[in-house]
Amino acid sequence: MAAKRLLVSLDEKTFDEITNLAKINKSSSSKVAKELIISSLELEEDALFLKLAEKRLAEAKYWVKHEDAWK
Repeated sequence: MAAKRLLVSLDEKTFDEITNLAKINKSSSSKVAKELIISSLELEEDALFLKLAEKRLAEAKYWVKHEDAWK
């Protein structure tokens, strides 16, 4: 599958930080931006699952014992 492209407008400070990271890591700014986006998406996913888990724990009416769950 061909890579999809996304045009993103950045403020000057963010652009400079990405290009500086790229220079430090001897990488392209596109690769740095991609890695930052992937990391951000993973953090967002973790936060979403945490919120869901907390809701389920708060609303649990009863608990099933571990041994009973695996019968």
